[in-house]
Amino acid sequence: MTFSMTRLMMIALALLLVVSSSGAIELEELTADSAEAFFDAAWKNTISPDGKIPGAVVTVVKEGKILLAKGYGVRDIDTGEPVDAERTRVRIGSVSKLFSALTALTLVEDGRLDLDTDVNRYLLGIRVPDTFSAPVTIRSLLSHTSGFDASFSGYTAFSSS
Repeated sequence: MTFSMTRLMMIALALLLVVSSSGAIELEELTADSAEAFFDAAWKNTISPDGKIPGAVVTVVKEGKILLAKGYGVRDIDTGEPVDAERTRVRIGSVSKLFSALTALTLVEDGRLDLDTDVNRYLLGIRVPDTFSAPVTIRSLLSHTSGFDASFSGYTAFSSS
């Protein structure tokens, strides 16, 4: 399956626009049916004319129970084989950075973390060595300026052989 990161970003942005374009949001009880109806509508509004766009697996969890686990789009653009939530593997990639950043910034807002404090103050059982010119902070981690090596070695391959 080949697709561009730009295309994925466009799909994610479209889903966000669907959420925000409704104006005032009337809160309702989150149920399996309401979650599925929401994501079905959101996905329908992002599908390309031929419907053959890279897919996604959406999982909604409430109080530790899965309300929805559903595949959208196709797992293989060439064959049009649809995404199956149970069997299609989807790489999360850099998406987890967003959740980490939002969590950290929420803790900063709550006064439980400081962006410019040495991260060793918050770590238990592990320490970042004092080998850098300045302490590693939440700010430096979130902005990729902590001094750690950035490497893709072993992460990607240019062929399947």
